[in-house]
Amino acid sequence: MIIMTSNAGVELIKRQSIIGFTVPKDKTKTTKNSYEQMKEKVMTEVKKTFRPEFINRIDEIIVFHELNEEQLRQIVDLMIKDLQDRLIERKLTIDISDKAKTWLVEVGYDPIYGARPLRRAIEQHLENPLSNSLLRGEYSPETTIFVDCGTDGLTFTAKKNRAAITKKHPRQEKVAN
Repeated sequence: MIIMTSNAGVELIKRQSIIGFTVPKDKTKTTKNSYEQMKEKVMTEVKKTFRPEFINRIDEIIVFHELNEEQLRQIVDLMIKDLQDRLIERKLTIDISDKAKTWLVEVGYDPIYGARPLRRAIEQHLENPLSNSLLRGEYSPETTIFVDCGTDGLTFTAKKNRAAITKKHPRQEKVAN
């Protein structure tokens, strides 16, 4: 199975969204008709972009609705979970505020390119500064890194985990007994 994506017709979808083809939250007959009209126009654009020989080899073409903010936040959460999994190897955790997630969505979303720039925004504004701090040794194991949004972008604050602070070394326990 091969899944391909294309931006063919994306300008049309963007233009249609502005003049009334956006999808309301309730699933009405009007919404279905609007979607079908939009899909027909996009398919016309696809036929202009790709040769018939190529289109005939594709089993199915799906036209997606424009991503909404909730879906973009879910994408951010998935990407942050991936980052968290990598940080666990270093015994670090990350806690990102809703404000920071919203900022990443605003910076990383482009109606023309969809969520693709979101990955670059997370790399540029979250992962790269975090990596530089790790290389400089700014975060020790058993630390939680709080990420928030300030006036100039994301802010990073380290806090030693309470469990790590109160945990006694085995030798200390023997001496105390």
